[in-house]
Amino acid sequence: MIKLFLKAKHWQLFLLVMVVPIIIQFILFATVFRNSNFNGIFILILLIGLIPVFVLLGWFWAIAIGLNDRLHDGIKMNLKRFKLFWTIPLIYFSLLIFLFISNGGLRFVSEGGGEVGVIVLLHLLSMFSMFYCLNFCAKTLKAIELKRNVTFSDYASEFFLIWFFVIGIWVFQPKINAISQGTDENNDQILDQF
Repeated sequence: MIKLFLKAKHWQLFLLVMVVPIIIQFILFATVFRNSNFNGIFILILLIGLIPVFVLLGWFWAIAIGLNDRLHDGIKMNLKRFKLFWTIPLIYFSLLIFLFISNGGLRFVSEGGGEVGVIVLLHLLSMFSMFYCLNFCAKTLKAIELKRNVTFSDYASEFFLIWFFVIGIWVFQPKINAISQGTDENNDQILDQF
């Protein structure tokens, strides 16, 4: 699975994260007006909305884990912490889907209850975790490029480009493709192309 993300083209990831979910959601919204089962449609829309989240998490995993062996000696990244923060959004979204499906979709939101408080806390923790993963990936890419430990000022542009995936994917995925196909000896030549 890691190699699939590392070898994917930028336009393929863009289609999976942006275009396909939007088209499917437009189709589902159009059926809402013709269907009386709004809760069922809402759950489908929610499930389709998870496609970009899981593609992004897969992309983060591929960068952090798949390119870790490209880091030069002396550069250590805390993969255990990354894996911990990476699993938090998975748990959050799985719990969210389970609660929506088991409690009747929108009725769950309107009735509230103790689960809503847990979801709010998990949502905030999940947001922090996604930013941590985003930061980790930006740092990994810049450390591979510079062949040294880096600070945030070194990789701030990478951080923001990955955060704004719509733009960043066109910049980073070709680099990721080249790094994953190259060897350590020719990484300098590969990265100089960009």
